[in-house]
Amino acid sequence: MATAAPPRVDLAPPCVPAVRIVHLLPEDVLQFVLDVACARAPWFQPSGGAYDAGADGLQSRAVPDHRTSLVLHECPEVFPWFVEIVRGLLPLVCERLLIPPFYPSAVEAQLTAHGDGGFFRAHPDNGTYRLHRRAVSYAYYFSDARSRFVGGELVFHSDRAGGSAATLAPERNSVVFFPSGVVHEVRPVHGAPDFRASRFTINGWLSR
Repeated sequence: MATAAPPRVDLAPPCVPAVRIVHLLPEDVLQFVLDVACARAPWFQPSGGAYDAGADGLQSRAVPDHRTSLVLHECPEVFPWFVEIVRGLLPLVCERLLIPPFYPSAVEAQLTAHGDGGFFRAHPDNGTYRLHRRAVSYAYYFSDARSRFVGGELVFHSDRAGGSAATLAPERNSVVFFPSGVVHEVRPVHGAPDFRASRFTINGWLSR
């Protein structure tokens, strides 16, 4: 396994409701994840529309033009061991986010590729009744070191109207954790001419 700096908590600015851990994986493991993602490119599917809570908070409704990306929901070469890393970091994350500690009933994961023009407009991750048990969200960035895309920042808002924005760049080999109820968005990605040049993440949710 390649020599690598140990993972460490990188303190986010006070206005950012998140915990970022850098140097999460050794470089050879990151490359393995990237190679697996690229080999599975034909199985990625368009992410489709997002869903928002209806007037009663129970029925969800489609939100058009809300998201452009590709997702892969099954990856047995990566997900089983990666979710255990995420699970092991949860006590530290809860402490830093001032969230009461909990044992997750589920740890979800998916691979997401934001190519040229990809984006995700402002949303919470637990805004419908079906998703209300999500407590902590995460995104691990593993783009190709040769990729030269710009944009793709993770932006946090105080509300759906976009107030009090705070921004984190998609730093390679870092993972960001934040409360699932925080409204956030992914800014448009530019300069990713092919699939391997995409803004790649393993992202998911820890539910109570």
